[in-house]
Amino acid sequence: MSHDKGRFYTASLSISALTTAATEIMSLLPSSLSRVELHKLELGQTSTSTLTPARVELFRGSTAGGSTGSAITPVNRDGWSNAPASTSVVTGNSTTPNSTASGSVHLHIGTFDVDSGQFCWEPCPPPVLDISQRFWARFTPLTTAALTGLTAVLTFREVGKIPSA
Repeated sequence: MSHDKGRFYTASLSISALTTAATEIMSLLPSSLSRVELHKLELGQTSTSTLTPARVELFRGSTAGGSTGSAITPVNRDGWSNAPASTSVVTGNSTTPNSTASGSVHLHIGTFDVDSGQFCWEPCPPPVLDISQRFWARFTPLTTAALTGLTAVLTFREVGKIPSA
């Protein structure tokens, strides 16, 4: 992988059960040291026998608020020992939604593929989060039927500060 513009990281989680409430699947907050490019988000329902219709909303927003979910440690995609750790904070699985009122922007709204139970967002070009600007993915069931588990993988790249910043 090219290192001239930063390192790639993945953050992943598995949720064994979901409620019928909106869930912040994943939230990423770049540190004050680097901007972040968002390269890919993959979500998958873990049981294909009971797929749940659901909406997925992706936001870029202010530094206010934040997920109260569990911490997720991003993994450096380089794979060698002592590869630099991410300076971004990633959390997941929170039923306390981030505020969408304070300068947030929808990056994407979509639904799960009803046949496979999968959702994939791979924007081109990748949107950039400024230093300390939050990204989050919200999962909202469109039914009150039994909900299966969910897996999520977010791929991002820390690209550093703008030279004058």
